[in-house]
Amino acid sequence: MDVLVVCLPTYNERENLEAMVSALAEVLPHDGRILVIDDNSPDRTGEIADRLAAEREDVDVLHRQRKEGLGPAYLDGFRHALALGADLVAEMTSRTTRTTSHGSSLQRRTPISCSAPDTWQVAGRGTGASCGG
Repeated sequence: MDVLVVCLPTYNERENLEAMVSALAEVLPHDGRILVIDDNSPDRTGEIADRLAAEREDVDVLHRQRKEGLGPAYLDGFRHALALGADLVAEMTSRTTRTTSHGSSLQRRTPISCSAPDTWQVAGRGTGASCGG
C-alpha cells in the first residue's frame, strides 16, 4: 500500500493544531502520516507540534526559521514528505474555521485505500482533494 503524508502548514495555530491532528488522524490510512510544517509561530505552535510528534507515531514536524508564505511552506513540506518515504503527498490547511469547527468536515468518502484512484478525500469548505487519483 502507498504511504500517504498530509502536509499541514501552521502559523499561530496553537488553538487549532491538536484538534486538527486528531480529526485528520481519524480518516488517514493506518500507515498515513501527518507532517506539521511550522513557520516559527510566536504562539508556540511548534512546541505543541513537537509534543504531538513525541506522543503519536503518525506525526512529524518540520520547523522553518520564519514565515515565508503558504507556497514555500508546502514546497518544503513536499520535499520533507518525500524524504520520509511518502508515495503520496496531500496538503491542507490547519485553520479550524475550514475544518474541525463544523463537527468534522474531514470525511471518509469511501473505504480508505490510496492504492486505487479517487478512493480517499479530504473535504474542507465544501471542496475535496482526492488522494490517489
